Amino acid sequence: MLKTILIMLILSTTYLLPINIDNQTPYNELLSHSQIYIDNNKSETIKSIQKRKFENNSKKLLGYGYSPSYAVWIRFALTNRTDQTVEKIIEYGNPLSSYVEFYEDGALKKRDGLL
Repeated sequence: MLKTILIMLILSTTYLLPINIDNQTPYNELLSHSQIYIDNNKSETIKSIQKRKFENNSKKLLGYGYSPSYAVWIRFALTNRTDQTVEKIIEYGNPLSSYVEFYEDGALKKRDGLL
């Protein structure tokens, strides 16, 4: 069974210094500029998680191993410095994760994974 880490990426500026991007911005590793919250019983929702205290993260890798009993929420903020649309690819490289969900302003934007 694959690791059941639920990664929720919340694109929110609450309590975060946003990462400024534009079309000339090179690759920028996001994880070390994020905050994390461990949901020990996988009970949080997008509404309830916003009331939780996230911890600042400075690591480029999170090594939780095989851990089906909890979910990891990751919060970061991106700010477009221009009036033009900016397209970037966000990569998540953890083969043990079952799926990744992306949220923006409290709404599910995309769910992808091995389910």
